[in-house]
Amino acid sequence: MSRKPTVYFVIDTETSGDNQTVHDLAWIATDRHGNEYSRGSYFFSEVFSDEAKHERKLREYLPRFNAGEICHGSWSHVREYFNAEIERLQKIGHRVIVSAYNAEFDCDKLDLTEFYLNPTKYFIDYGILKGMRDSSLASYFTTKVDWIDIWMEWAKSCPRSYQSETKTKSGRMTTTAQDVARFELGPDYVQHHYGIADCEGEVKLLLKILARKKALSYNSIFDKSPSKICHERLTYADKVAA
Repeated sequence: MSRKPTVYFVIDTETSGDNQTVHDLAWIATDRHGNEYSRGSYFFSEVFSDEAKHERKLREYLPRFNAGEICHGSWSHVREYFNAEIERLQKIGHRVIVSAYNAEFDCDKLDLTEFYLNPTKYFIDYGILKGMRDSSLASYFTTKVDWIDIWMEWAKSCPRSYQSETKTKSGRMTTTAQDVARFELGPDYVQHHYGIADCEGEVKLLLKILARKKALSYNSIFDKSPSKICHERLTYADKVAA
């Protein structure tokens, strides 16, 4: 049997629900050649207890709904479908890697939302005080997956010619998703802060990184921030040039 390509589930979350829970989840599953295996984009109303805020957010998303770019979803049903898509690809031999520009943030927010919407479940299963929110007890993923942080992988292999449009107070290049994408993909790139739109940009960025054929770090907790890694690469380049 021929080896199946690795599939990267690039995810993006937007978080303006109660306690910064996820109201918008999108994913695009791709291999290193850009072949697409799965796609989803959903808006969750149940994370809003403030009806006025919910209505404002719905009006903001209305053009996306009308264009068919995003659907209303039930948190539990979308979670089931998302995990089923991962399992489907794993069962036919693909390695699945969940990826995001800030993977730790997205995974934490998915877990937080799962816990927020199902507190009784975790009260029963883990014996914690009802109402206590501890997202580490929840797991959005029902099957074992590997993951990488696109931000960190980019920083480790970023071009030493990198220039950002803005800088930090200390004079370092900034490495926001928009800064990096404007450099890598073109100066007209805009981060929209809608799940599926930003997923599309992050897929393009991931493909750039994979094409560099540098070793990736899987399932790692990094003791340095991506921005610091980038700064060290640029500083080293400056020293060599001098």
